Amino acid sequence: MHISLPDSFVNRIQQQLGKEANSFIEALDSPTPVSIRINPAKGFIANSSDPVLWAKNGFYLKERPSYTLDPIFHAGAYYVQEASSMFLEQAFKTISKEFEMHTVLDLCASPGGKSTHLLSLMNAEGLLISNEVIGTRLGPLQENISKWGYSNVITTNLDPKAFSPLTGFFDLVLIDAPCSGEGLFRKDPKAIQEWSEMNANNCVLRQNRIIQDVISSVKPGGYIIYSTCTYNPEENIKQIEKIIAEHNFEALNIPLDPNWGIQEYRAEKAIGYQFYPHKTKGEGFFLALLRNKDTEITKLKKSKQLPVYKADPKYKNWLEDQTTFEIFEAFPNELSFINKDLFPLIEQILAYIPVKKIGTKLGEIKGKDFIPHHDLALSIDQSNAIPVVILDKLNVLQYLRRDHFNYDTDQQGWHLVQYEGQGIGWVNITSGRANNKLPMNLRIRNL
Repeated sequence: MHISLPDSFVNRIQQQLGKEANSFIEALDSPTPVSIRINPAKGFIANSSDPVLWAKNGFYLKERPSYTLDPIFHAGAYYVQEASSMFLEQAFKTISKEFEMHTVLDLCASPGGKSTHLLSLMNAEGLLISNEVIGTRLGPLQENISKWGYSNVITTNLDPKAFSPLTGFFDLVLIDAPCSGEGLFRKDPKAIQEWSEMNANNCVLRQNRIIQDVISSVKPGGYIIYSTCTYNPEENIKQIEKIIAEHNFEALNIPLDPNWGIQEYRAEKAIGYQFYPHKTKGEGFFLALLRNKDTEITKLKKSKQLPVYKADPKYKNWLEDQTTFEIFEAFPNELSFINKDLFPLIEQILAYIPVKKIGTKLGEIKGKDFIPHHDLALSIDQSNAIPVVILDKLNVLQYLRRDHFNYDTDQQGWHLVQYEGQGIGWVNITSGRANNKLPMNLRIRNL
């Protein structure tokens, strides 16, 4: 065995898994599976015949490519995601068959794997609030959500307790809780170095606080999906037992295919699902689904009107569907858009919590000029009538590097840079010169 595990962790795993413990430890020495989840809204087809069995758009790759040098990755056509965590899809499917979701909160969202997955599963219906507590992690979250191309999302940077005034507001709250990270041991050696029994115990306390802070925001009849990337029962099934013992929630069964190799745990009234690397093709992961048994609906009393920009119709020409969406000013002269049917929900949210971003940024008005935002280049709602510059791989990589690239058009003005049908960014062609408008923070430095 090459991997060096803490003795106390090995002792607990031996008690937890019994005869399977050796197989589990041997699996931690095997190669980490590489998996992606494609964005069905962008029409990309994965070059793989090895699907993730519990996720419709999940696929394994034979080897880890250089994502930095793949323009399709920069376009948001797929997300690099660990396969086990895609089991979120099965929990969502279990409840969506009988429940129409309008409001979903991803409480601990960065870097955005589960938020982008939820957006695909919601299929542009309802409103997702994607929250990240740590300010330095907000940027990657917003970047990945922008890549995914949906507009029915708000991002926030709040402590979980900030959501407690939104009593009974959310149809679904996803708590992908901070944990001791045992499920990362195979792919990240630092996770082993940072692990200790004390840290695991502190994680339990932190998870307790997060759950207590946010649980009142779940609508009667609404749901919690609780997940971690650890094997520790105290952080997993014990937390589900605690929720059921202290609140009026029940654990729900998620249908499993025996071929998936997922371990179901039942304790008292709790049910949870554990991924082990010696049983499934993925890393360590735990998930449980709970339903709020309360029936009394609490209606929020306050709302804060979202200012609607009385836009010149020409600005809606940048959108394919000009009737569903409404343009508004997030900041003076900065235009964004979102489905106008979501305004009542958004106005309730704005009355109780501050937000970082609403919907998709359309662009900025500067005098008589309109400058389209990078978000719009990645949006699934952009107009098909926008002029495009189609680049091959060499030139699109030069574009992504903000270096000189060759293009073939004499038309002046704003153009969408495309590669294999995917929007990459903007270029403004004036006087025979192409002005690269890719944001500097997104420039790639490795060719």
